[in-house]
Amino acid sequence: DLLKEGLIDLKIPEEVTCVDIGYPFSSEFPCKIKSVFVSKNVKKIVSLGELETVETIKVDKDNSIYDSRNNCNAIIETSTDKLIAGCKNTVIPNSVEEIGERAFRGTGITTINLPDGLKKIGMYAFSKCTQLRSLTIPASVSEIGKEIFKSASNITEISVDKNNQKYDSRANCNAIIETATDTLIFGCGKTTVPKDV
Repeated sequence: DLLKEGLIDLKIPEEVTCVDIGYPFSSEFPCKIKSVFVSKNVKKIVSLGELETVETIKVDKDNSIYDSRNNCNAIIETSTDKLIAGCKNTVIPNSVEEIGERAFRGTGITTINLPDGLKKIGMYAFSKCTQLRSLTIPASVSEIGKEIFKSASNITEISVDKNNQKYDSRANCNAIIETATDTLIFGCGKTTVPKDV
């Protein structure tokens, strides 16, 4: 029944302790998820697939492993402050230190504010975010995974906070450059490659 066309509300039952949905709920299938609710007994989330149409995400307040603090519309691993799954309406709390691998993959976000305390952005974190237009990397970020914007082809503005010690976007180049090696690690359609890269 889940694979019928239309929007569904996905409520993970209390009997389920491990979730690995993978790709049944990806853009290749007719079923679209509108909301996700994670019950208190879920202890491990491997994958929720691509959450392109998801508008709300909530974790049961009694879950000891995950939370959705401050009504953030995301799933956060409580002990590590790692955001593991977000949606187009996610507001990342200031307490989040890491955005996990594929956390926003295929979501409908158009812009997102990364908190000042963020330290790491995992691989493919914003891959297939085709509506994402702009992003600013905070000063606190010291690790960026490979291909974080893979197939996010509509980004036109990318910048790095001027106080970041590891990355920069010198001369308003619209790119992310690893400062110590002068290596451009991500550019977009409006990137101007500086001469010292």
